[in-house]
Amino acid sequence: MGLADDPATMPSDATEILQLLQQLLELSVVPFPDEPIGAGARWEEVSIAAERDFTISTTTLFTLKELRGDQGVVLAEMKRSAPRAPYNEPRVQPDSGMGIELEASGSFTFEVKLDRPKLKVSGENTMIARIESTDPTAKPARKITQIMKTRPSLDTPAR
Repeated sequence: MGLADDPATMPSDATEILQLLQQLLELSVVPFPDEPIGAGARWEEVSIAAERDFTISTTTLFTLKELRGDQGVVLAEMKRSAPRAPYNEPRVQPDSGMGIELEASGSFTFEVKLDRPKLKVSGENTMIARIESTDPTAKPARKITQIMKTRPSLDTPAR
């Protein structure tokens, strides 16, 4: 079994890198609705994924800002969250009572060509992870807030 075969056995740094790569892959495709749309159209994409001990729900609101011939600009507002789950990390004792909760939001601009696979994406994303103990007798209280801000950018080479 390779490192990527079981995310529960991966070091946390490797998991974070894989999450960033997954996000870039998600940004490589705009999920257009099945019905015809024009400039100003809005649609929503909702997904739920299981990762490690989390159930992550993502809601993305897309807006077709511009449409000129075979070119368009799509804006996307993304919200992602995972309710509190046990914090299973090799460096943390299993009976520590530590839990983690995630939330993220991002804004992205997609420049697309509809006649070929050409895409340019840029945006900003903020993820907040709150890790804390559920043991009220723990002294000192154990609480960590990690904020990760990224500015993903993707430009496909097709002309």
